[in-house]
Amino acid sequence: MNVRRLVLSIVAAALAGCASPTDIKDFYDADSETLQRFVDMKVVDNTNGFTSLGTVTGLYCHKGIYGGQSQEIDHLLAEFDAVDQAKLKAAARGTEYMSRPLCEHKDKGTFTNNCFSMVICTTDALTKGAK
Repeated sequence: MNVRRLVLSIVAAALAGCASPTDIKDFYDADSETLQRFVDMKVVDNTNGFTSLGTVTGLYCHKGIYGGQSQEIDHLLAEFDAVDQAKLKAAARGTEYMSRPLCEHKDKGTFTNNCFSMVICTTDALTKGAK
């Protein structure tokens, strides 16, 4: 009976790990206007004169145990991908402006996003106009 509980617990944990609470956007699903806003995206340091359309989060999820490059290169590429995800989400909200992204590197595995390591970047999608 204890073996059965153990097996069920492992299966439940594995299935829970397949769900990703941070949505990953696919560039192929974006329309041409969204892609153009993505290309034209400007990062704003001073958000005075802008209104937030909401916070967007970009995620890079490393599913493998070993990245292949040096750890510094892996971190840079992962952050670049996570920022691109945030930019694409901001562009999908109809804007070409976002605040400077804040990125967090997590080198420990997580069942929440089913990743061995990940980078999460958070920013605000902004539009011109007073707050």
